Amino acid sequence: MLRIRWKPNAIPAPWHGKALHIFDGDTLSVSGLAVPQLIRIYGIDAPDFGQAFYHEARNALISLLKNKTLRIHPVDRDRYGRIVAVVMTPPAHVVALDMLDRGLAWWDYRFAPLELDNKHAQQIARAAKKGIWSRPHWGFAPWVFRRRSRLFG
Repeated sequence: MLRIRWKPNAIPAPWHGKALHIFDGDTLSVSGLAVPQLIRIYGIDAPDFGQAFYHEARNALISLLKNKTLRIHPVDRDRYGRIVAVVMTPPAHVVALDMLDRGLAWWDYRFAPLELDNKHAQQIARAAKKGIWSRPHWGFAPWVFRRRSRLFG
């Protein structure tokens, strides 16, 4: 008898799917596998709920992904069990770069230090004062915001 072991933290092979729900500027659920998957976009960190530009980042991601077939390239799983993946729209647009180009996310150098295209896109948006860079002293990067929220909650 053949036994198949299911690994809850296994990283699936790349697949195509549709965005089902956009939670914020870097998290979404995607169809295409047996059950919808929660995806964290690799290489960026967008403003969290309660931060300035949260709504702008979420709305931008909605407009980027609306009615498009996405290509999902899993990279890892995060500590919450979400699939961390490179998300692409046709023909071959990397969504993380689109969000950085708009100035609506930070390059997450902590987890994607070798993504120098992300670094470059952030530098260009920052120099052009787009999005979050239009008011550079308005607040903190999301990872700092989350840490401060936990400490001073």
